Amino acid sequence: MTQKLNVLFLWMAASLGLGEAIAAEGALWTVAKTPVNGVPVDRQFDTISKAVAVAGPGDTIVVHAGVYRELVVFHKNNGTTAETPIRLLSAPGARVTVTGTDLLTDWQPEPEQGDDVYSHAWKHNFQEGWMKLPHYPEDDFHQLAGRQEQVFADNHAVRQVLSLDKLEQGTFYAAIESGKLYYRDWNNRAPRSVAVEAAVRGHTMMIEGDHIHVRGIIFSKAATRALAGMVRITGDHVLIEDCVFQFSNSGGMRTQGQNGIFRRCSFVDNGQFGFEAVHAHGTRFERCLTARNNTKGYARDWGAGGNKIVLCENIEMEHCVFRDNRGTGLWFDIGNERCRVRNCLFLDNEDAGLFYEISYSLTLTDSVFVGNGWGLRHGSWGANGGLSLSSSPDCVVEHNLFVGNREGFQYREQSRTTPRLETPDTSDDKNPLNWLLAKGTTEKGDAQYWVWNHSQVFRNNLLAYNWEAQTWGWFAVDDERELPTALMKKVPPEERNGSIADIAVGYVAEAGIEPKGRSLETLALKHENNFYAMFGDQKMFVWGCAWDPHEVFSSPAEVSDKLLGLETGSQIGTAEFADILTLDFRLPAGHSALQMGAYPRGEVPGVKLGKLP
Repeated sequence: MTQKLNVLFLWMAASLGLGEAIAAEGALWTVAKTPVNGVPVDRQFDTISKAVAVAGPGDTIVVHAGVYRELVVFHKNNGTTAETPIRLLSAPGARVTVTGTDLLTDWQPEPEQGDDVYSHAWKHNFQEGWMKLPHYPEDDFHQLAGRQEQVFADNHAVRQVLSLDKLEQGTFYAAIESGKLYYRDWNNRAPRSVAVEAAVRGHTMMIEGDHIHVRGIIFSKAATRALAGMVRITGDHVLIEDCVFQFSNSGGMRTQGQNGIFRRCSFVDNGQFGFEAVHAHGTRFERCLTARNNTKGYARDWGAGGNKIVLCENIEMEHCVFRDNRGTGLWFDIGNERCRVRNCLFLDNEDAGLFYEISYSLTLTDSVFVGNGWGLRHGSWGANGGLSLSSSPDCVVEHNLFVGNREGFQYREQSRTTPRLETPDTSDDKNPLNWLLAKGTTEKGDAQYWVWNHSQVFRNNLLAYNWEAQTWGWFAVDDERELPTALMKKVPPEERNGSIADIAVGYVAEAGIEPKGRSLETLALKHENNFYAMFGDQKMFVWGCAWDPHEVFSSPAEVSDKLLGLETGSQIGTAEFADILTLDFRLPAGHSALQMGAYPRGEVPGVKLGKLP
């Protein structure tokens, strides 16, 4: 029997295409909705949780096709090591879904409410213990967005209302006080003829142990609260491959573990974020997709869109795609350090493609930004283009392509502070969620540091046909630091910033003494060897906020002459791309941008790059 199990074990490993050796002595466990022939009864279970409860270091759990309505927990201190991880894998070709919903089948008619209104017993009160988050909007719309209940009819989300009198076709209402869930179908169908399921669990998986590997699982439809993840990871050295995180009420995944790897994963159609990372140092994302998130319309200046990354160092993004998010595509916010993004695509996100905010030392290379920042929104200046560096110093941006964004590259400058990784918050409140939303101060005990754009390198980039400007420096500060000392007009502060409509006004520092004496000389901004192309009246380079005195430059030479050589070695011309609409950005072999190296190197997913034949 042992020999038979080992043979089966090795066959499964080969069939699954594992990129690593599996120790033959590890146990193999099977999970299936119905018994599997040829597998001993004591080696198979009908839930994933039962298999996880008995799996030990080096074991593998193989899950057959089905919908598993459970919360799977990998507990801490399970003895796993790098050599003996626990692996959770889908069987070859199997569609395995772990969901936060249960099917509701005991519907009762409510004729007094209408012929097509039904109710179901409802014992869940997700609002109990709800943490009142600072800065969370209190209007009716956002109170609805913050609710955790979800209902799906035939796999499609049903719209929620907040009172029974607002119940109409295609909606549901959770009456917490009376313990009833009311449902009214959009086609007047009785629930018995529709597969109606409701989210009854806030999470689908929690990984608390180290060295857990998960592959080929779909995580879906949980009643996750705001700023949380349907899948929550606190263990280190976790490997997640070929998984899907979808339809969470809030975030698809949240990781606070270190040195994790996410490979070929999809974070799609989630209510608030695709994923979040907090203190997740050394985490790596490879060939992942983050798309169509913030379906519930959370306040995106507060936190919504593709993701949010907070107080992390050495995060790596490689060959990833961020597209069609209702907000920012990739958002680093608060105290991140030494993060690297390379060979990624940022496409059609409503706000900035990449927003690097009050953080340090981003290295961004060989990436493509197309069609970002077109979500018309109050106060989104400076964070509605391809890339926005917002009060974030020591960044290197090179060999990137910016085409057809509302604006190409942006500086966004305000009076901002941030915590630092080496100096944790010393206040009484150490909750990372509150760090995420903290208003910057320099009061004693808050461990906040002033941060601003300086020591930046922006070189060998191609900026073409970005609609309002290729580069725009939005410096919403009173000290005219964006100008050389000799050109400062000493405009009184009351005459500057008079018409700011700022989505982030609540996060601007209000206390402490900001460093003084800054000017363009001290900012040490280095722009060189970039290629610019414009169409019609598109602007090449704008310096200063639109509502303050600012200057528009039409050539790199003008920028260099006026702004202390800020744009040196750069050129202006046309960019004869093969076909922008199909993301074919190949250029003629002799094009100046290719000759000067102002162009991405290597592959970017979904994009054609290189020389035309």
